[in-house]
Amino acid sequence: CADTSDAWRCHDARSARTRGRREALFALRLSLPQTWKQMEGELDRIRDELYRKSAELDELTAMLINAKLREAELNDKVLTLNLEAVNGHGPRAVSTNANASAREIANGIKRLSSIEMQKAATQCCGVNKRIV
Repeated sequence: CADTSDAWRCHDARSARTRGRREALFALRLSLPQTWKQMEGELDRIRDELYRKSAELDELTAMLINAKLREAELNDKVLTLNLEAVNGHGPRAVSTNANASAREIANGIKRLSSIEMQKAATQCCGVNKRIV
């Protein structure tokens, strides 16, 4: 706008741009609190989901630890029963021959009175064969 005759037109154009920017800023200021609240809501939802998943993970970890402890107890019982049978102190004989098949060992364990031992027989007969 070098020409003074165009000065008003240039001023009006600048005013319109400034007014447009001002209106855009005002609209942005109005929408920010709502956007901020939406983001806070989303953040709270994600945090709640994280706490829920963390609690589920803690529960699953506890279940896994309990299962491992139970497995160790059963293995100890089987080992004790096998050692008693090897030493001839057990109430029933379990096959103790080093050349015995896994099936014979499993059948010997199945003859034991404990139902838990029957369940563990298939899992531990390979271990038992190595022990005896």
